[in-house]
Amino acid sequence: MSLRKRKALRLVQADSLIIIFGRRTLVPKSFRRFLIPAFVSDEFPDWKLSTTILIPKGGDLDMVSNWRPIALSDNAHKTFTNCLAARLTNWRERFDVLSPCQKGFMTFDGVLEYNFILQQSVERARSAKRNICIAWLDV
Repeated sequence: MSLRKRKALRLVQADSLIIIFGRRTLVPKSFRRFLIPAFVSDEFPDWKLSTTILIPKGGDLDMVSNWRPIALSDNAHKTFTNCLAARLTNWRERFDVLSPCQKGFMTFDGVLEYNFILQQSVERARSAKRNICIAWLDV
């Protein structure tokens, strides 16, 4: 196996951060310049850590309920995951990967469609004075 293929294979295996489809990668060039050296050296920034600070709400500051915790995390992780999610969404829509029945986690609100169908089904059963059995399957 060539060095290039071994590095590409390692990139795919390394914590699933870089996903490669053929010659195209879902990671923007700016992140590749940063991430590839990190994969080679096995030294990654710890994006899962955050710093929590307390902001006073007002009132008696000796009471815990008068403080609001805020978790601050690295913006590079947020930017990277947003770019990756946007590219995966474009790829998914372009190649028609998901079933048209998929309603959750889509760019449009498909839950409204299912709520309407559910409401209409219940109303029809009620007006016809019939029983209705409904099952919601989330796979």
